[in-house]
Amino acid sequence: MILHRVVCCYPNAESLLRASAAHARRSLVFSHPPNSWPARASTATVNLMMRLRRQEYRGFIHAPDRMYDVLRRSGLEMRSVERAGPWRVVAAVRGEDGGAPAHRAGAPYRSSEISGRSCLGSTRTPSRRG
Repeated sequence: MILHRVVCCYPNAESLLRASAAHARRSLVFSHPPNSWPARASTATVNLMMRLRRQEYRGFIHAPDRMYDVLRRSGLEMRSVERAGPWRVVAAVRGEDGGAPAHRAGAPYRSSEISGRSCLGSTRTPSRRG
């Protein structure tokens, strides 16, 4: 299942990802903006412009660790978190036993901690870009 530029448009990312993970048979890939001050400032500016124009759209910046924990609790194993321009692209797959991988709850996922395998199972070198 692919959710490209969807999470930032949804006010409750955790429920969206929980439902998506429940429907994902093997893998879930989604993109989200980084939780950084430039992204938050940009989103606030866009939201202000939309409000002034009386448009309903609002953008959201969600905490990545909380989104990743939803995937883990749903039985998906984090395989990669990569940069794609201003976006972060996350790939997660169903664990081989169908359950959650061994990862401390609440701990942030970092590129160096994620398996050196892509979502398709091929070996790759983890990114050092952060």
